[in-house]
Amino acid sequence: MKRLTLPAALALPLLALSLACGMAPGIDDPDGGGGSDGGSSGGNPAPQALIAEARATADAAMEGAEAARTVLEVLGLLPVYECGEPRQTFVGRVAPEFDAEVACATVSHGPVSADADEIVIDFGTGCTLEGHELAGTLVFTYSGGESRMDLALDVSTLTVDGVGLSATGGYGTCSDETRYWAQVSGPVPGQSGRSFTLDATVASRSGPPVIGGTTLLIDGTGTLEGPAGTDSLTATTLEYELGDRFPKSGTLLVQTATGHTVRVTFTPLLWSIGEAEIVIDDHDPVTIPVPR
Repeated sequence: MKRLTLPAALALPLLALSLACGMAPGIDDPDGGGGSDGGSSGGNPAPQALIAEARATADAAMEGAEAARTVLEVLGLLPVYECGEPRQTFVGRVAPEFDAEVACATVSHGPVSADADEIVIDFGTGCTLEGHELAGTLVFTYSGGESRMDLALDVSTLTVDGVGLSATGGYGTCSDETRYWAQVSGPVPGQSGRSFTLDATVASRSGPPVIGGTTLLIDGTGTLEGPAGTDSLTATTLEYELGDRFPKSGTLLVQTATGHTVRVTFTPLLWSIGEAEIVIDDHDPVTIPVPR
């Protein structure tokens, strides 16, 4: 059975990680370390209070993107449906295979209607899989037939390394295109009273995005809720190589409730290092290295 390696469900937020590693002097001191070495170019640096607000906003936006990516990669615990096989045959085959392979999980399957079957994976209070601790249940619901198959994944009662998500995900296949999707929401760690939602769609450059060695391309819209109000979030072509912690390329755009625009643009540098450019309104950009 082909199965991916699950990512860490609690990757440190982007800017917090960079600061902890001491790699973003320009964020704490926009007047220092300018030019291509990071920080502000010095022409129109953002005020410190605005930088602090943008840091929190970018961290919250990254939590939504990371949650969507985690849900999509969890899809890889079971093989992706290949067109032409009867739905009941597929479900009746892959459920016992997973049950036999993963001793710490209990798997059940069966019809839920004339047009749908489900597989329920119960990890109980804890099951170590691919280096991560999973607990709770996963529900895979397959609907349709050989010419069109849709999967809906419910992870609302699943925790990965002790962290839960309010989320669903899935894919549709055997038509003109295969489309993957995820809807996620949850609190932002370390930011009291702040939460995120993201409705994401996904394309892949080399087969299904849940099989190792391919690329996830995430687009989506959502919101960030907090004490100041509701921010709008747009993710555009966030490119993840499976196993990477942060995007290789793409853009996160946030329109804040306080009237500011925060744009984070990711670009690759080396095979394991990228760069994030943060632009607040019309202020000078701040660039930081990002270990993927």
